[in-house]
Amino acid sequence: MPDAWAVGVVLIPFFIWRERNSRLFEAIERQPAASFHALLSSIKEISFSFKRPVRNQADLLCARLLHIPILPCPRQVIQEVWWSRPLVGWVKLNSDGCSLGNPGRAGAGGILRDVTAIPIGAFGIFLGISSNILAEFSAVLHGILLAKEKGVTCLWIECDSTAVWMAFQGRSIPWQTFYLLSRPDGSIKLYEFVVILGAFTVVLAQIPSFHSLRHINLLSLILCLTYSICATAASVYIGNSNKGPPKDYSVQGNPDNRIFNAFNGIAIIATAYGNGMIPEIQATIAPPVKGKMFKGLCVCYVVVIITFFGVSISGYWAFGNQAAGTLLTNFFSNGEPLVPKWFLYIINALTFIQVAPVGLVYLQPTNEILERMFADPQKGEFSKRNVVPRLISRSISIAMATLIAAMLPFFGDINGVIGAFGFIPLDFVLPVIFYNITFRPTKLSPIFWLNTFIATVFSVVAVISAVAAVRQITLDAGTYRLFANV
Repeated sequence: MPDAWAVGVVLIPFFIWRERNSRLFEAIERQPAASFHALLSSIKEISFSFKRPVRNQADLLCARLLHIPILPCPRQVIQEVWWSRPLVGWVKLNSDGCSLGNPGRAGAGGILRDVTAIPIGAFGIFLGISSNILAEFSAVLHGILLAKEKGVTCLWIECDSTAVWMAFQGRSIPWQTFYLLSRPDGSIKLYEFVVILGAFTVVLAQIPSFHSLRHINLLSLILCLTYSICATAASVYIGNSNKGPPKDYSVQGNPDNRIFNAFNGIAIIATAYGNGMIPEIQATIAPPVKGKMFKGLCVCYVVVIITFFGVSISGYWAFGNQAAGTLLTNFFSNGEPLVPKWFLYIINALTFIQVAPVGLVYLQPTNEILERMFADPQKGEFSKRNVVPRLISRSISIAMATLIAAMLPFFGDINGVIGAFGFIPLDFVLPVIFYNITFRPTKLSPIFWLNTFIATVFSVVAVISAVAAVRQITLDAGTYRLFANV
């Protein structure tokens, strides 16, 4: 109906002007009723192509008089929206930015509130001609500066821009980055990407045995080295240019948080070293396994040192304490990539392809248990008797893991828990204990007491790291919801 009203507003002055000219210059006088009916016919003819919902009684009456087709008004859906309080001691920043035209006249605003919901600061700014993504980032950045002026030390940022979350949280995953690079304002959520990866893993998981993964493991090694070289080169490039953020190497947070975060970081680092666990333990066993596994252990740690320390040191040098848990998210600034987009596509593709074989390796223990329960060793590996149970059991196990991952996206926190409860004891405690048991050095020898000291120290580290990891999950649980789009 707004279109019909607009047509009437245009046609009425036109008909009045035409009638005036007819009487003045052509000496033709029409009856007012005839002119009125001609006007209604024109409105009806033009408005016939407009089909709009009727929203009030006046529109309905006019539409019926003019015989204009109408659509029923869509049912209004009431959606409950609420503001959740931040944790005690925290301040929440709610911000938003928009651009009329994208790019066009843009503005940004935000408000700071504490746990009592009392506003402690607010702002609204005009940004001139800008884009939506820059307006969103400007809103968050101005909010952070305002929080700093107010003396806020624990800030909880809440906004509706996926690209802003990707840049500030450092929790994006490679296939999500592809989507955000091509569509910064896309609507696909994180848990939907997790489901996509789960479906991809279900297909790869049907590889029947561990031995058939040896070529995939070689490919994984090549991809890992290539990714590390690319990430290190990008960090060095950004660090040497003026594109990166100002370097700040200070340690942030209060003393308690610093201590717990340090031990949680140790647990995460232990998880990164976890690939050397099996050859490290087997290197302490008697020959001939010892010799082969020791060589494998040396190769393993050379690769880990090159990949892990190369990326972590260059990343910390380039970005300081702004370095994110996923370094790739630091390659963006204000929503714009600091390196060419094609480079980001390549490096994220390497990461994505790398994740798949690593996941398959860690699935092998579960697959072996399922094979023993449901497979028939008397039948062939590709027989219907074994293929069907393998397909069903592995698909169900991956579906359950995918559901949990989508519901609880604590990626970094889970690494801390795994490192504290699993990899620190298995990587740093058990090997030295096995050495003392296997080779039985005398209690007067330095090696015995060195191994005992290492086992004791890292046992204490494991306990404290476990507490820190569980504490971090507890803190993050207050900001997460099931199937959260973090």
